[in-house]
Amino acid sequence: MSLIAKRGNGASLLQQLRARIALDRHALDLAAEEQPQLFLDVANEHVMAQSRHDAARDELLRIDAELGRKVRADMEASGTKPTEGKIADNVLGEQRHVDAANKTAAAKVEVDEWLALRSSLEHRKSMIRELATLYASGYYTAGASSGAKVAVRDKDAAANRERLSVDRAQRK
Repeated sequence: MSLIAKRGNGASLLQQLRARIALDRHALDLAAEEQPQLFLDVANEHVMAQSRHDAARDELLRIDAELGRKVRADMEASGTKPTEGKIADNVLGEQRHVDAANKTAAAKVEVDEWLALRSSLEHRKSMIRELATLYASGYYTAGASSGAKVAVRDKDAAANRERLSVDRAQRK
C-alpha cells in the first residue's frame, strides 16, 4: 500500500516522510522492506511537485504576455513609444505578475524539498546495505562478547608487567 494513502493528521506528508529517513540498526529488515515503496512515493510526489512548478511557470509566462500586450496597447494609445524596458518595468510592477511569481517560487521550493528527500532516500538505501553487512558480520555483537575478553587480557598484561618489574628490581 502506498504511503501516500496513509497520510496522517497534523504534519505535512513531506515532514512525515522526512521522519522516516532515520534507520534503526535493529530493524533493518523492516527498513529494507519499506524502502522501495517509500522511494516510489517520494519520487511520485517529486514528479507531481515538478508538474505544479511547470504549471505555475507557464501561468506566469501567460500573465506576463497578457500584461505586456495590455501595457503596450495602453502606451500606444497614450502616444508613448513602447520600449521593451518600459513594458517590462510595468509588467513587473503589476500585482498579478507578483502573485504569479511568488506562486512559481513557492512551487520551486517544494520541488527542491522533494528532490532533497529523494536524494536522502538514495543514501538511506546505501546505508541499509552497509548496516546489514555490518550486522551480518557480527559488528554489533562483537563488542559485547569480546568486552570481557579484553578486560581479562588487560588484567593479565598488567599482572605480567608487574611481575617483570619485580623480577628486574630483584636482579639489580
